[in-house]
Amino acid sequence: MQHWIYGTVFNNVQTIEESIASVYSPDSNIAIVDAYSTDGTYEKLLALRKEFNLTLSRARCSRGKGRDIALRMCPVNSFAAYIDLDAVYNGNFRKILEEEIDRTLVWQHHSQTCYFSMVDTAIKKGGFRDLSVSETLEFILRCGIDRTLPVQVGRNMQYTQSGFGGRERRYATGKKALLRIPRISIDSTRGQGISYQEFINYYGYSRIPLYLAVLIKGKYRIEPRISNIELLLEKVVETMCDPRESGISDDWIALPIPYPLFSDNEKAEEKILQKWKEFHKYRRIGSVPKWGGPVLMDREFIVYTLTQKGLENYISADPYEALSMSDFLEIE
Repeated sequence: MQHWIYGTVFNNVQTIEESIASVYSPDSNIAIVDAYSTDGTYEKLLALRKEFNLTLSRARCSRGKGRDIALRMCPVNSFAAYIDLDAVYNGNFRKILEEEIDRTLVWQHHSQTCYFSMVDTAIKKGGFRDLSVSETLEFILRCGIDRTLPVQVGRNMQYTQSGFGGRERRYATGKKALLRIPRISIDSTRGQGISYQEFINYYGYSRIPLYLAVLIKGKYRIEPRISNIELLLEKVVETMCDPRESGISDDWIALPIPYPLFSDNEKAEEKILQKWKEFHKYRRIGSVPKWGGPVLMDREFIVYTLTQKGLENYISADPYEALSMSDFLEIE
C-alpha cells in the first residue's frame, strides 16, 4: 500500500527542510500546500521537491482548507497522516504509519497530535473544514477513532511567542497580526463546538460580538451534550491501546489529560488506571488557562507515564516552551 504524508505551510522556511527530512522515506510520498508564503518557503520547497519526492500546490487558504487540499492530493486506497511543517518527528511516527491501522489517533495534547487513516476514510467523511484552528479536532471526531496511542512522535521547532497575539506574530506583523486574532477566536469556538454558556464562562460578556459571528458562520459541535474537546478526551480514554505492542519504547509513552475530563467525569481516572496500572502520575502545579479554546483550561493537568523520561520527553515538545520538570509533582 502507498504511504502518503500531507500538510500545509505558511512562512516556515527555517524549519521546512528538517521537518520533511524527519518523516521522509524513499517509499513514501509527501503532499504539501503552501499558502503563498512570503519568506521563501515555497522556493525552498521547489528546491527540495526531487530530493524528497514532494507533490506541491499553492492556495490562499486557511490551515484547514490547506490541509484539505493536501489530503485530496493523496490517491485513494493509500494510507496517510498529516504533519505540521514547523515540527520535527521521531521514529515512532514511521512505526505507526507502517502499521497501516485505519483511524489511529496519536494523542499528546500540547505536543504533536497526529491522525493516521486511509485516504478514502478521511475523504468520505468530508475532509477538513475551512478553519484556521481546531480543524484537526473536528476532523478527527468526524472521521472517528478506532485506537488511541499516547505516544510522543515529534517536537515543535518554532514556539509561540509570549504576550498578546503571540501565536499570530509568527505569521504576520502589525495590523495583519491583529486582524488574525479575532478570526482565530471565532474559528477556535466553531471547531470546538463551544456553546453560548461555555463561551461566556471563559470569555465573559465583553466578547459576545465574536459569538454572534460564530452563530452566523456556524459551529461544528459533534454531540449536543459536550464540546468537541471534551468529547475527544472521552474518546482518548475509551480507545487507548498499549503502544508497546507497536514496538514503542516506554520512554516515549505519556498520557496527558487536561482539566475538562476530570471536572466532568469522576470515573475518568478509574478507566485510565484499569488499562495502565503501572503508570506514574504527575500533576501540573501552578497551571493557568492558556491553550487555544474556551473549554480547555489547564487548571488540573495530569500526565501519566511509564518512566520519568517519558515525562521529560513530553515536556521537551511543549510548543509554548514554558514547562519544566519542576512544574510537575508526582503523586500516589
